[in-house]
Amino acid sequence: MKRGVGLKDLGINLNLAPVLDMCVDGDFLTQYDRCFRGTPEEIGELGENVILGQRAGGIMSVAKHFPGYGGITQDPETVEISVEDEIPEIEQFQVAGAATPEFVMAVVDVIYQPIDPDLSFAISPHGINFLREEIAGDYLVISDDLATETMKNKYSLKNTVTLAAKAGVDVLLISANEPEDPLNAFKFLLEAVREGIVAEQDIDGSFTKILDLKSTFGNLPER
Repeated sequence: MKRGVGLKDLGINLNLAPVLDMCVDGDFLTQYDRCFRGTPEEIGELGENVILGQRAGGIMSVAKHFPGYGGITQDPETVEISVEDEIPEIEQFQVAGAATPEFVMAVVDVIYQPIDPDLSFAISPHGINFLREEIAGDYLVISDDLATETMKNKYSLKNTVTLAAKAGVDVLLISANEPEDPLNAFKFLLEAVREGIVAEQDIDGSFTKILDLKSTFGNLPER
């Protein structure tokens, strides 16, 4: 709760945490000490407490990165998109989901072949459907950064943004690796809607959910 209050005092209403990946020693996430350690249940319980504590302090939470970057040694955002033969452990996300996080973040730079052998998770309808099926709750799906070097090189920013929206991602995260990325992403999405590639009602639906959440974040109820 103290973290939430501290963030709130700084004018922040959303924290991109907790990180729930099952990290493995030597993988790229553990280099930054970003992961909880323990069994899936223990990690899920820690994540649940973070979500509840942040909400008590007036801060929204993002459970990330579903289904997980754990065990990937190279940085898939800058080196190469990772292609995984197995789906990582996700029980910790299901346990933490009991706290009903406001957002769940979908992995971008990984192809999980059992889910979709061709598209990275966050731009795949199969990926987002898998997320919705495995993690219960009325949350917004937010992508990890869609403007990474590896995604732009493999799919292009235009295709990445369009495919993520079509797949059912509510919030498209662009971390501005290049200054023009956010504006270009907006233009690409607007173009896709105008051309009928992305349904306008889907964009409106996500927009409405975002506005509804914004209207309540200052006094979030216990769920």
